[in-house]
Amino acid sequence: MSHVNAASQSGFIETEATAKDVLFLPNAVRDHLPELGEEVTFEMVETRNGPRAAKLSRT
Repeated sequence: MSHVNAASQSGFIETEATAKDVLFLPNAVRDHLPELGEEVTFEMVETRNGPRAAKLSRT
């Protein structure tokens, strides 16, 4: 599930893979910004600030 901040086009993805939600930034979105509650696919990358989504797509 994704939580989107429409003003900045970033947000967080709830996932069972990590204890924390995964941040996504505008440059990770492949086509269209996901809607709240919409399922998405993505690759998870580790950064020094924690997990981040890359190659985010709506399913």
